[in-house]
Amino acid sequence: MSISLGSRPFEPARCCAGPIEIVAFRDVTSLATGIEAQFQAYRLRLAEYGTLDKLYCHESRCRSFIPTPLRTARNGRCAMCKAKTCISCAQRHFGPCQPVQQRGKKPRPDNFALLMRLAGEQGWKRCPGCRTMVQRSYGCSHMICRCGFEFCYACGKGADETYHGNCGFL
Repeated sequence: MSISLGSRPFEPARCCAGPIEIVAFRDVTSLATGIEAQFQAYRLRLAEYGTLDKLYCHESRCRSFIPTPLRTARNGRCAMCKAKTCISCAQRHFGPCQPVQQRGKKPRPDNFALLMRLAGEQGWKRCPGCRTMVQRSYGCSHMICRCGFEFCYACGKGADETYHGNCGFL
């Protein structure tokens, strides 16, 4: 857990079988003393890692991740500084977000849609095991994702599946 928290970019803690489930850490923290704060920090980083539509506190001195449970349809409340951030524009929340034309601010982009568009333009694929974006640099179509899932880059089928058609899976 300590190594995972220090990794940049963040990567969930892993074992030979794949990512370690959060419940395994909960069992350890109940036995060990002094690591509860580290466990809470890991839980927050794991939540951030798994959130597609990330929202961060608008306060320049804070910029903390605002997890989904701390959000409403209009805003998110920062757990660190208690500031409210508008979900639509990622600025300070004053109430219903005013139209973009009146405020002169650009709306917050739909980051997932932008990523998917870029992926299509670049020919990137998503791992069928964990849905992480991957890019094939060279070589055959046999991919091994960081989650350990093996698949064909051309057709997306798992390496343990027998049919690959004419995709060139080697």
